Amino acid sequence: MFLCLMFLAPPPEKHKRMFTSLIKGLNSCRIAYALQENPIVYESLIQDFWMTASFDALEAEGKGALIAEIQKKTIVLTEQMIRKVLQFNDQETDPIELPAGTVEAILPRLSYEGKHPSLAKKFVHPYWHLLVHMFILCMTENRGGTDQLNITQSAALTCLITNEPFNYSKYIFESMKRNVKRVRKDKFLMYPRFLQMILSARYPELERSGNTLELKPMGPTCFGALTS
Repeated sequence: MFLCLMFLAPPPEKHKRMFTSLIKGLNSCRIAYALQENPIVYESLIQDFWMTASFDALEAEGKGALIAEIQKKTIVLTEQMIRKVLQFNDQETDPIELPAGTVEAILPRLSYEGKHPSLAKKFVHPYWHLLVHMFILCMTENRGGTDQLNITQSAALTCLITNEPFNYSKYIFESMKRNVKRVRKDKFLMYPRFLQMILSARYPELERSGNTLELKPMGPTCFGALTS
């Protein structure tokens, strides 16, 4: 079924009902808004943010913030900004970790045949491949590879499937913090869609010009042809 997405072909008739239900679920889940938005992403804004970003633990009343400089303007990014702009409908008190047993209990629903911890897409039933693939591409900090989920990422995916509370805003913020703290000079330009959405909402005065990054929205317009 993942190949159906790649080639924009309708699913085989025998899988159509199951595939359609998955697409409907993707279009209505808690991360749907953040993935369906299609902002014009300016490469220079994303690069400038990551090249200058640092973490200040004293900002945001001691909760910490990422501080960057774009076009000589100080940019402050907090967990609460992520929550408000990306509309994950989570709470500050929601967890970002789950007991191992909780994750393992959901794996049979995915017909998972591999070992845990760490979750490998190739061991998930084909019905769930699209969801896992999208999650890895859009919601993780993985620099390369689209098959593995670590313990925290597995918890985030589990809560998405079960609709249990999970602090996706903090999950994204912590990933961004780790990227800032890496010693590599070639910073990973992670979450360009999310970052552009936040910059556009909080700093509309920034000049938008130059090269843009082409990102496909993961929404009804993307999947409509697959379920018709």
